[in-house]
Amino acid sequence: MVFSIPFGMAPIGYPKEKQEPLKHNVDLKKITNTKITTKVEKLSSVIEIINLEKGIEFKSGKEDLLELTFDEGEKRKSRDFRPTLPLIINY
Repeated sequence: MVFSIPFGMAPIGYPKEKQEPLKHNVDLKKITNTKITTKVEKLSSVIEIINLEKGIEFKSGKEDLLELTFDEGEKRKSRDFRPTLPLIINY
């Protein structure tokens, strides 16, 4: 299943009482890259088209894994949540 959420749609225009907090203790501002690794041997043609877009990549691999990069990884830090979660966050 593939779905799309337009980038740059922060809820800053919402009334104050409906806004989610956009500032965090870790000072991360924006997801700039998403890499999704899946154990599927062959990626679908739809996924191959999505791979042409900047900032998102699907690939086949030995394990399921989501890698999120915030702010182009400018702090050169990383947090690996495996084996608890198949997630790596780069910032």
